[in-house]
Amino acid sequence: MLLALVALGIRAWLLRHKFVGVQIRVPTATCSAELIPEFVPVQFRLLPGEKVLFGHDVQSRADAMHLLMRIRATRGGKILFFDADDRLSFQEGISALNDVRAVLPDWRIFVITPQTRAICEQLVRSRSVPAG
Repeated sequence: MLLALVALGIRAWLLRHKFVGVQIRVPTATCSAELIPEFVPVQFRLLPGEKVLFGHDVQSRADAMHLLMRIRATRGGKILFFDADDRLSFQEGISALNDVRAVLPDWRIFVITPQTRAICEQLVRSRSVPAG
């Protein structure tokens, strides 16, 4: 009996360090540029009407998830900037964030806030290579 209680106690102690839910990051006032290697993070901006903006392309949320799967298979830099239109509900944003995490389980996801949106867009523009 004592052995069973000790085993349950050890199991409970080990399980307390597990993450539950979607693990995200929130960028700093510098858009966490010091934490992001010298490449352009993937930008995912959720829009009203189940639409997503990738760079300058607007597509359906379902098509965006398929594109993320292709990006995951071909891209070395595993950082995504997740942003949502201010008119969307919290639930709509969380639902899309859960979908993104399911497609990109090993990526670092930075949730862009209204306070960091401009600086993060500037960071992406500064690292983008102009089309030649």
